[in-house]
Amino acid sequence: MKEVVEPDGNGYIIFDDSVLHERYSEEIEMVRRQYSGNEHGILQGIGVVSCVYVNPKVQRFWGIDYRIFNADVDGKTKIDHVKDNQLFPFDTVLMDTYYAVKSFMLYIDNLDRIYDCPKKKIG
Repeated sequence: MKEVVEPDGNGYIIFDDSVLHERYSEEIEMVRRQYSGNEHGILQGIGVVSCVYVNPKVQRFWGIDYRIFNADVDGKTKIDHVKDNQLFPFDTVLMDTYYAVKSFMLYIDNLDRIYDCPKKKIG
């Protein structure tokens, strides 16, 4: 993968998670009840945390990693999976509101990096 990606010190790392809806697959080991932002509710599915690397200089992007989110098996949170995903030089982390928690933003700040995410709606 590193041979294909064109890294840049000003690159962006984008993290997002999604749920692959598995309505009829209750016997699959990785299927569990979890919240889906797209559905705005709980559903049966497989959680996936994905990572995209963006080089703004050449205006290209690459899907560089994904992780199956199954805390019951590996004990890792979605944020733990994100922390494991530092493969290329980057300057900015782009993320959705799920990741906009104080501990994670402090973690990024301690890396001397910039983070950007939408504001959480309260109420």
